[in-house]
Amino acid sequence: MAKFFILRLFLFAFCLFGRQVQQIGFSQNNFTIAVDSCKALHADSSFFSFLSPENLSCLEGVDLPSFSAQTLDQQQLQIPGSKAQVHVLYFWHLSCDPCLGLMAGLDNLQQKFQYQSVRFLSFTTDDQASIVEEFFPYYTFIWPIVSDAFTLNKETFAFSWGYPTIMIFDTNNKLAYIEAGAVNEPAVIQKIIEDLTSEIEHCLKK
Repeated sequence: MAKFFILRLFLFAFCLFGRQVQQIGFSQNNFTIAVDSCKALHADSSFFSFLSPENLSCLEGVDLPSFSAQTLDQQQLQIPGSKAQVHVLYFWHLSCDPCLGLMAGLDNLQQKFQYQSVRFLSFTTDDQASIVEEFFPYYTFIWPIVSDAFTLNKETFAFSWGYPTIMIFDTNNKLAYIEAGAVNEPAVIQKIIEDLTSEIEHCLKK
């Protein structure tokens, strides 16, 4: 585990920020307040130490922010939805190799839970044209994609830990799991997918 964490931190530095896009206003919410409090709690930690699972665990139990968005296929989203669901959110961008490396495993994850109360959504900082021209011709990803998400990530989720990031919110819309940073290595990807599977199953049993 220690080796995997060090590898993830090493390559994570190269995936720190996605492309900036047009700014849109979002009001501060409980999630952004919680992130600020979590940072203050670990003010003496280095940036990469803050990304450790032990430190990020201080965000567990925070409410899923309420927001609306539109996917690339023009689907209007309202988060959270009207019914109790587990929400799995994936934050990524095209220049992040580990982000792309996780996608086959994430597609398998969605297929595993497609008939259960689990909602899978992804948010990329890239614009729609970039996704159409640079992503779809070379990659397969079945999750709904919200593009131009830089401001949503920053203002709604107080994004400061980079990419890829995965969050799982339980059926009560409480944060149950957060994973920040990865490395494009099969053993690491397998471990992440196993952890996500276990956490989703746990949330469905609550």
